[in-house]
Amino acid sequence: MQSQQQVNDKEDSDSDSDDEHRAVVKSEEKALNCIFRHRKVGTILNALEDVKEAQYASYKDDFEPKVGVPDDWRTRLADVERALGQILARCLVYAEAAQVVNKSQLLRYTAKVLDAALKYSDLCESKHFGTSQEILALHYVYYVLHHMTNESYASKDIMVCVQDEALVTKIVMLLNVHGKRVSRDDALVACKALSYIFDTDEYLASKKRFVDTSLRRELVALEDSTIRSLVSDNRSLKRKLRPLLSQIMLFKKSMGK
Repeated sequence: MQSQQQVNDKEDSDSDSDDEHRAVVKSEEKALNCIFRHRKVGTILNALEDVKEAQYASYKDDFEPKVGVPDDWRTRLADVERALGQILARCLVYAEAAQVVNKSQLLRYTAKVLDAALKYSDLCESKHFGTSQEILALHYVYYVLHHMTNESYASKDIMVCVQDEALVTKIVMLLNVHGKRVSRDDALVACKALSYIFDTDEYLASKKRFVDTSLRRELVALEDSTIRSLVSDNRSLKRKLRPLLSQIMLFKKSMGK
């Protein structure tokens, strides 16, 4: 049985923890308000594009670091990428950020990141994979589509970009190729993004423009490798992923499965 002193100490500790949490939340709110007020979401995106361009350039056969560049430049670049990436993801939680950022630029950027993840497999082997752009790109797409679904802005231009950048293909292939390294939460975000896409008028009016015959097989494979373990007997999740699950069922029928 706890003594009164132990109870008091626990209450003091809980109170300190609550105060620290409130202080963190308040600091975050101030930082985000500053970013929104000065319209710096686009600046963060531009910086991330520069960081990834520098990273991709290092994969070229004729690449040589410039004179004076520190030996640990890759580590420093990765640190900057993670910091900027998490700030951008936190901003995009809010519709205000998604409204002011150039969404076509953001979706083109995410498509390039996902494409590079399939091209340069070692990008998905880092110990920091969970906070890398290769994973956060899934969250960026999700947030843009989530706010679109909540009518924060029109879907037409967004879906044109989703189609042009083959984002359905790139999301599905990342999950199928690197699924074992993708956490459950991140895989769920990706599947929710696909559900948003499959629930739009633009997709339903021109399915083949978003999903070709070969991708249908990949989506069916995705159900076996990822989706089934995500939803299990969770009815709430099944409802949220119904557009995705319904399309996979139709693809199965068309393939005679």
